[in-house]
Amino acid sequence: MLGNYFIIDVKVGLPVGKEVLTLENSVNYEGLFLVVKAHFEETKHLLEELVQSMASKIKGTYPQITYVLISVKKNNPPLGYEIKNSEVSIEQCYTTV
Repeated sequence: MLGNYFIIDVKVGLPVGKEVLTLENSVNYEGLFLVVKAHFEETKHLLEELVQSMASKIKGTYPQITYVLISVKKNNPPLGYEIKNSEVSIEQCYTTV
């Protein structure tokens, strides 16, 4: 994906009513960044594949999250027309037991 410019938004949710007093109960935002960075260092042919893979890795890394929303915007996609960006998003809610 080198040579392209992307805007990535990642949102996660934590369980309602559970106190977040330690990093173990929270989400390390540097860790989220590193997950995203690692995925952009791999070859992916579809943005859909990219966001699904990132969501799966984030949930595996932070099992306490209850929600993830990832959006990837590709600036100036090479479509032969002047288009500002294209965007792919995945939103997943996880049930808690």
